[in-house]
Amino acid sequence: MGSLSNPGVLFSWTMLICGMLISLLVVCPASSSDTPKDVNIKVVQNWANALSEQLNKTSHDQSGIGFLRAAYKKKQSELNIRTILGTDIRDAILDDITYFLKKKVRAVEKIRNVTEAAFKNYDYSSEPPNDYLYALGANISSEIDLPRDYEKSTIHVPTVVYREDNKLLEGVSATDKLDKTFQENARKNPALVWQYFGSTTGFMRNYPGVVWETKDDLNLFDARHRIWYSQTIASPKTVLFLVDMSGSQTGLSISMTKLMINHTIDTLGDNDFFNIVTFNDTRKFLDDCYEDTFVQATYENKEHMKSLLNEVAPEEVSDVCDAFAFAFDTLARFRDNADSGCNEMIMLFTDGVEFTCDTVFDQRNANKSVRVFTYLLGESVQHERILQDIACNNHGKYTRISVRSDVVEKVADYLPVLGRPLAQQGSNPSIWTNSYEDFQNGNLVITVSQPVHNTTAQGKKGGQTLGIASVDIALNSILEFAAPYKFGVNGYFFMTTNNGYITYHPRQRFRYLQTGYEIKGTSTQDITDVEQSTEFKDEVASFASYHGKFRTDLPEIQLRTSMINGVPSSVVMRTEVPLEDMKRIQTRTVEYFYASVKSSYFSLAAVIDDDGDSNINPPEIVTLSDDGELELSGGQYTSLLENVTGYLNEARNMIILADWVPCHTRQKEDVVEPSPEDLVSTLLDELQNNKMQTVYCAPDWLNLFLLDWRISSGFLTDWDDQYQEQNITVTRFLATTGGLNLEKLTDSEADRYTMKYSRTLAEDYYSRAVYEVTDLGFIYSVPFKNLTTEVNLDPDEDLMTAYSAVRIGGKTVAVSGYQMTLSELDKIFKNVTEMVMEEGCSSLGGGDPNQCYHTCEKQGVVCCLIDLDGYIVASTEKSQIGEHIGKAKTDLFHHLIGKDVFEEGTYIDHQATCIKSKAKEPSSAWMLLNPLSQVKNLMLLLFHRAFMIWMTFSWYEWMSVFAAPPNITQMMGPEHYEPCDLEYPFYKLTSPELEKQGTISEECYNSSYKIVWVAQSNLALLVEVFGDSMEPKEPQCVDKDTYSLKPQQVNYTVTEEDRCNAFWMPRYRKAPETCVTSTNDSKALEVDECSGCSLRPSWMILALLILYHISRLVS
Repeated sequence: MGSLSNPGVLFSWTMLICGMLISLLVVCPASSSDTPKDVNIKVVQNWANALSEQLNKTSHDQSGIGFLRAAYKKKQSELNIRTILGTDIRDAILDDITYFLKKKVRAVEKIRNVTEAAFKNYDYSSEPPNDYLYALGANISSEIDLPRDYEKSTIHVPTVVYREDNKLLEGVSATDKLDKTFQENARKNPALVWQYFGSTTGFMRNYPGVVWETKDDLNLFDARHRIWYSQTIASPKTVLFLVDMSGSQTGLSISMTKLMINHTIDTLGDNDFFNIVTFNDTRKFLDDCYEDTFVQATYENKEHMKSLLNEVAPEEVSDVCDAFAFAFDTLARFRDNADSGCNEMIMLFTDGVEFTCDTVFDQRNANKSVRVFTYLLGESVQHERILQDIACNNHGKYTRISVRSDVVEKVADYLPVLGRPLAQQGSNPSIWTNSYEDFQNGNLVITVSQPVHNTTAQGKKGGQTLGIASVDIALNSILEFAAPYKFGVNGYFFMTTNNGYITYHPRQRFRYLQTGYEIKGTSTQDITDVEQSTEFKDEVASFASYHGKFRTDLPEIQLRTSMINGVPSSVVMRTEVPLEDMKRIQTRTVEYFYASVKSSYFSLAAVIDDDGDSNINPPEIVTLSDDGELELSGGQYTSLLENVTGYLNEARNMIILADWVPCHTRQKEDVVEPSPEDLVSTLLDELQNNKMQTVYCAPDWLNLFLLDWRISSGFLTDWDDQYQEQNITVTRFLATTGGLNLEKLTDSEADRYTMKYSRTLAEDYYSRAVYEVTDLGFIYSVPFKNLTTEVNLDPDEDLMTAYSAVRIGGKTVAVSGYQMTLSELDKIFKNVTEMVMEEGCSSLGGGDPNQCYHTCEKQGVVCCLIDLDGYIVASTEKSQIGEHIGKAKTDLFHHLIGKDVFEEGTYIDHQATCIKSKAKEPSSAWMLLNPLSQVKNLMLLLFHRAFMIWMTFSWYEWMSVFAAPPNITQMMGPEHYEPCDLEYPFYKLTSPELEKQGTISEECYNSSYKIVWVAQSNLALLVEVFGDSMEPKEPQCVDKDTYSLKPQQVNYTVTEEDRCNAFWMPRYRKAPETCVTSTNDSKALEVDECSGCSLRPSWMILALLILYHISRLVS
């Protein structure tokens, strides 16, 4: 052997060693720990089967579902499960609600009658007292019982009204007698939330007495601006706003003009129509689409017109007579061709006119059928007498607006004039509002009101309205007649108005709407915004189709029209229902049974689901006597309930009742919505005492509750006896169709699932248990990962929830479930997916045998469980749990969409709100004058105001100079919310028994995948294997936001022609039947009843003119 120092020998040894190494690499296969080429589909199937077996056994043991199925099966004869007959349940609810509403009408009639008699018999010769229970008084808290005083009422007076005005004090004193009537009504009608009288002088007497709550220390509430006031005082109206836009309308004058019109528009309701015409040397409709017609005063139309008005600038000179002629002609054309409001009126806003236009009025308004209201805005008093004459000669009213505070104070002054025909004819129609959020507590209420008239001979001749009597009805009290247990799983009830707006719907999301100077919460959501059919879904994405302007064949439009017409009938529709905050969309086939509610504007519908069209009809064991005694058929009440109440006492802290159960407790005359814990405690005490004294429950529900409890009473003890030693759960729960929730916590610090989701068959999870799995299957879900913060779920804190339906004869009677930590779920997942599945590998033939030995813990293999909607429930990549697969595995998901493994859909939320920029305010250029000019103008303003105060003898008017109302637009901040449409994407696995495999061979992404369904669950097992050169990493081929679940605002592409066509084919509505307009005594009215200020001796007018001309010379 040669020396290694020899270069030739060294080279030979080197080559030998390298050859040996290369041969070893070629001969020795990669170990099993190396990156795998693939995982065989047989392995994934075996894992899926093992997961199904393990999950199902755990869920069966921990949920107690076996015990419940056996217990309900044993009592099947008592369950008496029957198919729901939609017509029967609709008619029963209709009768109950009709009778209920009639009682409320009688209550408001009592208030009206007592108030009219009190004013008629009042002694006006004596000085009225000025010490009344002012709801904002400094000592009010010590003068009434808190939080509500059922012995007395309180008086609210807004800031803009002088609290010691003589007429106001007379009204307060006269209505003192109402307290006794309020108390009597409350005893007979415990569902009345508030009773009140809103006076035309500005005060409101409110019962029960309360300390008035104000927002930001601003007492802006004024009863005369509320919709129940403006809609009751007069029949529906058609209003033409005639706006002077001549060059003299500048600065303060035009600013107040726009402000006054905006606030007046806010007093219009859904049954009113209006339009705006601006004029100078020509006249022009504010919106070209609305030419020669009037628009319904919906929220959207009112906001649209106000925004257009804000952009108009004054110019040229005005021709008021030509404008009046144009206005009368427009009203005449609309009158002949449309079903509009029955009161017709023109409102003129100007800084002064020079002509009375007698010829126009003689030719076009000889019968005075159109009322004319005139408004003089600004400091000028020139031509005031002309505007007074125009108003008074046309059965209207003249109003002077000289400072901004006048706007809020006088915006409702026109309403008593419109109410004259009702007062003269002694007509007191009952007017219903749609649902709205109560100003004081935010609860949903509806209001029924009647006008209160001066019934003296002089008052009736003059058509004087004293105010409005009203009662508020808690919407929850109506819902007691339509509790979910009556409709079966996924069934429900809703109410609409004559305009198609929602009064109540379980999926309605109520929202405040900022309108002008007041926050109003009246519902303006159309029923088609919630009830959406899947028919023609792809065709209704346009503006016109969405609004139902052209597609009258859509099922939801036909449903809407039929409900407005009120003829009892039914219709079947396939519809989409959003669940879990729009993250899941369910498709259902339901039938609507509808009819109108007599003597109201409302219609109702009972909705029955095809898959939940049955309910339990328990034997009538318990009945309630008239005095509240519990009686048992056969007289064995005590022996029957002895064991039941014993069990109830043991489980007292484990029971929660759904918030919809038809039970309520009473404190004095007030109906109190108790907490779930308080209701259970009180109900159990009443059952043991055999008498319902402080709580009332509907007898049919009480029988259902007792039957549920008798069947499920061993639910908790069964679990303790059999499974406590192997317990791995945090909580175990049961929810029945009767509203009973029963839950036991093994971790005393954990949150109760049924406390958060207490509505049983009205909850989303209950619906998923019915729809998404077979009879013996379970639903598995985890919390959604926050899309904003992207914080990972905590495996030891966050919980997996599993639940399954208890079915008897194919009909769901209850749902049982449990919760355990994500770490416990992960143990099950890992125990299965880390097992080597050799079974079935012999069938591979010439395939790679290593495919049988790979597991999910191997490098390059990613395994996860996904649910029907694509959310990851468990994963070897812990950061992906709770995420949607479209975000966690974007490239793979993109491929699966293309292979029809997932189907894509969208759901449009028509009840959404979006951030809008602050509305532009009217021009304030007049504030930019030089300081000396401002001082001069201020001095002249104060001088003029002082002189006018002297003429009208109103010290409060002097105070109003310094009491301009706050700017609400500024209070809203730079941004605020407005209604909009949001589009939510969603994805569904296409097959319930899915088995797919494939490969992705892209330059940027290379993997193979297998997807196999996990039987008896809502899950599929996904296994992805990456190639040698590809490690699991962030998506590279497809942008990760491509399949974002974040909603996008729908910006409809609308041409001007589309917008106008849509307007000319409005949604169907039905006008109210009440219409009183004619009056034969208006000419007998005194002049000061149609003018904003009383006429004074001529020397005062002369002095005013002299003062005006002096000020002009000074300027």
